[in-house]
This record gives sequence, structure tokens and C-alpha cells, in this order.
Amino acid sequence: ELPVPPALYSNPFHQSVRAGGTVSFRCDVSGRPRPDITWEKQSDRAENFIMRPDQMYGNVVVTNIGQLVIYNARHEDAGIYTCTARNAAGLLRADFPLSVLKREPGPAPQPGSPQPGSPQPFPSTECLKEPDRRRCEATEVRWHFDAKQGSCVTFRYGGCGANRNHFETYEECHAACVGSARPTCLLPMVQGPCQNWEPRWAYNYLLKQCHSFVYGGCEGNNNNFDSKETCEDVCPFPKSLQCKACRLKSKMVLSLCRSDFAIVGRLMEIVEDQDSGIARFALEDVLKDEKMGLKFFNIKYLEVTLVNMDWSCPCPNMTAEDGPLIIMGTVHDGMATLDPGSYVRAANDKRVKKIYELMEKKTCDLLNRFQD
Repeated sequence: ELPVPPALYSNPFHQSVRAGGTVSFRCDVSGRPRPDITWEKQSDRAENFIMRPDQMYGNVVVTNIGQLVIYNARHEDAGIYTCTARNAAGLLRADFPLSVLKREPGPAPQPGSPQPGSPQPFPSTECLKEPDRRRCEATEVRWHFDAKQGSCVTFRYGGCGANRNHFETYEECHAACVGSARPTCLLPMVQGPCQNWEPRWAYNYLLKQCHSFVYGGCEGNNNNFDSKETCEDVCPFPKSLQCKACRLKSKMVLSLCRSDFAIVGRLMEIVEDQDSGIARFALEDVLKDEKMGLKFFNIKYLEVTLVNMDWSCPCPNMTAEDGPLIIMGTVHDGMATLDPGSYVRAANDKRVKKIYELMEKKTCDLLNRFQD
């Protein structure tokens, strides 16, 4: 059976809980093979802490079915909890916001103050201001609109009140500064709970590609298109810039001999930086590995560092093909790396068989002796 990428059964939604209460999030996904589920809480750190099933992390538990449960909720537990579902066919991320409210109801409004429910337009200029992190009173966790991310995130508010970009709940922040729904192309792929199956297309912002999926017929979202062409017309498909074909430093044999690793893998995610980045692959086969022990440690996913990248016309171009790729690269300080001239090609039986033959005949050893 062909692998099927992960898709959500229902849309993620915001929850609120009073301090000391219990709250849970379910990341129910379809996919073949069954997707692996992990959770992380968004933070200012370069790398978020990954939480895995059947583990307890303080007052947070991830159950064996991938459900995240928070017991005895504290104000610092407020934030965005991200579920990641991945299998050999693809990857999906979904954000679940959590607000933690005070135990007691807030003070009664003062005479002349705006009453709840009355329309009070919030100045859009306040949303663009940096959150005031100075400490004037006791600090508390609040939400602010991050203009760079285009979403609401938590921060430590010290009560100075230099601007109004601070909110007690995610919903208040979203209503004031985000306004309309999240942009269509950033929404996760949602299959829905119904079983009136029909083929559809959705944009995967992690891979910057449109992918096919099976829609159940109800409770989906706007990231749901009748055809690949419609999806690419609506979402930022990179087709406007005409790029030259990537040039390899050498053909298959020399590339294999000069590389530290050669794998067959499916691209799961690309993270872009200025002139570098990270590509994450689901491994389907390890053809050569001299320094990482991929087979010995039974590694299922490999993170590869991309160096000297020109993202306007990226080489190697790993998003040009939908299927598995043959990737050859080097290892530096334990990290797998690719550069613009690295060998990356669509995997097929002929190419994979050729590499196995080269390895069995020890062609690289003979080539090295000849060069010596």
C-alpha cells in the first residue's frame, strides 16, 4: 500500500483553564503508516523541548495515544502547544493555544470603564509595538501580538503599561490584532471526521508545496482545493522565478566516493535561514554511512544541515520531486551536511541498484588506489 501523509481529523482550537485545573489536547491524525506524535511548547529558545508519548514532564503528560494533559495548571503553562505528526509520507504541525486564567473572578469594572461586550475598537498601531517587558510590579504571563510571526504569543508582563500590546487571554489578543482567520496557506491539512471520501489538495507550508490528501467531506478548513493548479494559484508556490538547473560537482560514481553518506529518503521539512538551513528526511534506505551509525542505531529520521544556500534559487533543489530522493553528502563534527553541488536526485530502482553494485564491487577503493 502507498504511504499516506498525516491529516487532522478536526481543526485545532484554543482552550482556557483556571489556575489549578486540568486541561488536555488531542492530536488525532490519520495517515499510513501510523504517524509518530510529538509535542512542544513554543518559546523564545532556538530549539523547543520535545515531549514524546508515554512520558511525564513535571505537571505535563503525553499519553501513549499522543494526548497532551496538563495537571494543576499554572500561569506559566499558558502558551502555544504544537503537535507534530510525521510518517514516511509527510509531516504536519498544528498549534493549540492555552490560556490560564486567575482562580478568582477579576475586580468589578470602575465607573466609566468600558463594559464587557461593548464594541471598543483596538488601535492597530498598538499591535505593532514591542511588548513592554520592564518590571514595575509583580510579573505575570500575558499574551502579545508578534508582528514578525503574525500571531499571538506569551511573554512576562511587568505591569509598566507603556503600551496596550498585552492581553490576559489568547482570544483577546487574537480578536484585537489578528482579526480574521489564520491565512489559508498556513492552516494544517484536515481530513475531518466524516467518511464521504474525495481527493483534494492542500498547501504544506513546511515543504512549500501542494500535496494531495483524502478529505472526509465535513469539518475541514479553507486549505482544501479541488486541484493542484488551484492550490498553487492561491498559495505561495515558488514558480515566478526561472532558475537554472542545479549543477553537480560530479556524477554519481565520484559523488558516492567523495561522500560520507548516501541515503534514500523523503523530505519532511525545510527550515530556511539567511544562507543556510536544515532539511529533515524520513529514511527509506541507507546506501552508505561511514560516520553516523544510521543502521546501527536504527535511525528513522535524519536532519541535514544545508550550507551556502541561495534560497531564491536553491541548490540542491529538494522540493522539485514529490517522491523519495537519493542524497549524498559529507559529515562535519557529527552533522550531516549538503552544499550547492551535492548529489540529490530522484530515487528510482535503476539508480539505487547501480549504487549497490558500486558498493559491492568496492569501486571507491579501486578509484582511490588509482588516484594514489
